[in-house]
Amino acid sequence: MTRIDSSERYIVVRNMEPFRMIGTVVAINESIVLSTNAVVSRWFRYSINGADYSHWIELDLTNLNEVITDYGDLINDLWIDFKIELESGDYFNFNSLTIDVETKERTAFSIPFAIYNKLEETSRYHPNEPYTSNFHIYAQDKTLDLHKRLSYLMNEIFGFNCLYFKGDPEFESRDALNLEYGLLSYRDPVDMNIIVPDNEFPSNDLSFSPIEGISFEQPFEIHVDKRYFEQVFGVNQKPQKDDAILFDITDRFYQVLDSEIVRSFMNQPVYYKVSLVKFEKKSYIGTNENVDQIFDDNMNNVMEVLGHEILEQELDVTNQKQFSIKQDRWDYVRLYHSDFFRTSIESYDLINYDITVSHYIYNIWNTYKHDGITPFIIYKFNDIFREGQTRTLTHWINLKEDSSKTKTVKSVEHTGTDPLEYTIRFSTTPPVVKRGEFLKIFNIDYNLDVRAIVLETKNEETGRWIKVVFESQDVLDDLNDTIPTWSSITGTQARKLEKHFLFGNMIDGAGFMLNLYDRQIIELNINGTITNYTLDYQLPYNRWMANIYTLSDEFKSFIFYNYEIKDGTNNLDLINYLREDLEIPNLPVTGWDHMYVQSSPMQMTNLRWLNTTIPEEKHKIFLNQILVSDSSKCMIIDNADPENIMPYIGVAK
Repeated sequence: MTRIDSSERYIVVRNMEPFRMIGTVVAINESIVLSTNAVVSRWFRYSINGADYSHWIELDLTNLNEVITDYGDLINDLWIDFKIELESGDYFNFNSLTIDVETKERTAFSIPFAIYNKLEETSRYHPNEPYTSNFHIYAQDKTLDLHKRLSYLMNEIFGFNCLYFKGDPEFESRDALNLEYGLLSYRDPVDMNIIVPDNEFPSNDLSFSPIEGISFEQPFEIHVDKRYFEQVFGVNQKPQKDDAILFDITDRFYQVLDSEIVRSFMNQPVYYKVSLVKFEKKSYIGTNENVDQIFDDNMNNVMEVLGHEILEQELDVTNQKQFSIKQDRWDYVRLYHSDFFRTSIESYDLINYDITVSHYIYNIWNTYKHDGITPFIIYKFNDIFREGQTRTLTHWINLKEDSSKTKTVKSVEHTGTDPLEYTIRFSTTPPVVKRGEFLKIFNIDYNLDVRAIVLETKNEETGRWIKVVFESQDVLDDLNDTIPTWSSITGTQARKLEKHFLFGNMIDGAGFMLNLYDRQIIELNINGTITNYTLDYQLPYNRWMANIYTLSDEFKSFIFYNYEIKDGTNNLDLINYLREDLEIPNLPVTGWDHMYVQSSPMQMTNLRWLNTTIPEEKHKIFLNQILVSDSSKCMIIDNADPENIMPYIGVAK
């Protein structure tokens, strides 16, 4: 439905196909809704070739039939435009307009299409007598006719099918001074055949130009018969600049650069030679919804093809995570929640032979000794690990020894209302542990090896004990099933379990966390499901190491690489390698709104959190970078840079 609500405005309705073999118009059917005070007028204009139209004539049955009667048997096809104009009143809504006709008997012609014969008559062409076997050397009209007919048939039979978008000049954009039209509009496409010389289409290879971008092999030349083209589009129509062509066989769009008429036998015009270039949408060429849909379905623009790579390059160049000012209001990476990491950043040149890997480090060890286990660095990033995704953590760490003596257990008793809570008593001073740390309880003779979380400690003359709680009922049940008398056997010992908190977003049992126990066991905790991976070699104290951890739901695996600096070269030695199958439960994995690193006995720098894997052949290059080149793939880049203490100065006015 179309509404016209302004006086002297109108709507023009055109049937893109002609009315064929009209004998008499019987009825005019219209579906129009008028406002109570609307006055409308109805008009029509006609064309016998689809290109040249008459002036507007008042629409009624008498006038329509007079036009048909005037032409009589001279026409078989008639194009009609209808115009409905609001002369006064509020509005009218147009739905449809049709005519009922009685057709006349079709007249036979000697050449394939009725309009073809008519167009030749208007061009003052008269068919010759039927061809005879007598050869008349000076009877050039017959030879010319045969030549043109052969050209037409070749185009019809051997042409490649395509959609041809003809560009029509917009009447309102005519410029009398420059003698031209400023705007064009594509009409709906027409199926037609086009000759490709020697059937050789351009190569499928794309060429890349720093100026023009992606383009096809050029030039590309096609041929189209003059009569055939005029039969489709009308008398005196020709391929013109900016017409568009879509070839079915190659599924590629082209645009007409120019065309010229080829005069072959007896200097007569026979066919058009057309040069094509890569199609580009231009601002001065309009389209309708149908044409736009065809363009969208069959073309890819540069952003669709290279958009992701362009965005990544822009992020790599700007690299805001590293180049931004490190200050509370500007830092894109860290959340300035406390003074922990500010006071624990130390200037330290971590050098791998002739490469400086970092200028600063986090001395997390100092914070751990002073405040125990606490969130040390909090990042401004909320990560949700979804199905089919991959995450990679890389960092340089230096583990520090947290001395803990092994003590002999006197007794183990269940205390309190919590079934998981136990009290472990010692004859001498118990191991030095803090609330929240882990106590390792073991007995080599009975293959006992379990850990528990410290709740409370006491070391006085009246009692030396540590209250602990087991991590889950499953752990305790498994212990009771395996060693039923574990709490009463002699020779049991206990010591503080050395734990290094690496990275995660775990909160209230949701999210994930990576931890390192006893420098040899990597613990992966995902939504409370804990998986332990034992390394071949225990990681050393007081030595800088580069580690890569990859969690992949896409490849269903957990991978760990552990590298050490190789003396005399900037290369790295692979010490530990681990690859295990991994089924990540309960996706997506969500946790706290921020990723964080907790304090533990170690030093750290150059933490990166990526959304992809790092190819093994690029590990050493990536780990040795102080400035990450592929920053678009990194969600967190932390080089332990200190805060900029210079005051912020606004723009001077």
